[in-house]
Amino acid sequence: MTPFRPRIAALPALGLCLGLGLGLGLGVGAAMLWSDPRPAAPASAPGPGLEAAIARGLDATLVVRTPDGTRFLGSALLWRDGAMAVTNAHILGGLREVRVETRSVGTARATLSHLDAERDLAILTLSDPLGPGLDPAPPPGTGAPVIALGAPLETAFTATRGIVSARRQLLPAVPVRFLQHDAAINPGSSGGPLIDTEGRLIGINTRIADGSRFHVGIGYALPVDL
Repeated sequence: MTPFRPRIAALPALGLCLGLGLGLGLGVGAAMLWSDPRPAAPASAPGPGLEAAIARGLDATLVVRTPDGTRFLGSALLWRDGAMAVTNAHILGGLREVRVETRSVGTARATLSHLDAERDLAILTLSDPLGPGLDPAPPPGTGAPVIALGAPLETAFTATRGIVSARRQLLPAVPVRFLQHDAAINPGSSGGPLIDTEGRLIGINTRIADGSRFHVGIGYALPVDL
């Protein structure tokens, strides 16, 4: 009988292992079959404060066209009291007068007042008031939520959401640290405002990452604290 003792002694251990394995398997299976009867929580949506901030920003966003209104050029924004508009120098293409439109179908003639080609900035004087503009905000930190407004691909008065990804100098000859963000911008967004979640102006969307024509998650805005 002695040679059989090791095998017999192993049986309780084997039974214990099988019991544990079976118990664990049943437990996992039960957990997989069981589901929480409670409805899933709805996806987060912008609150009324954010919606109001975006609405204020869109009311101060402009579409820029040629003087006769036939050709789309880009975007712009109303500055502070609304007496002036700000946009990118490159969208003017040498024009000294353009037509600007609001989403409430207000229009005005805008005449070039100041041009800074190095920083790609243009200031326009309006022939008629188009409503209040945007007030500048302190510079945001990395990770701060932002909303880009404008007319990407000529889809006027569009809002897209992202965060500030970094702040970096792009051109050695231009000592400006642009706001890098991942809110979707495309051709036509140039000159449009980048706002914070309170509707305050923090930048002017200026360019997409070098070598890219369409949105790739890296866009740059000229900071208003400039």
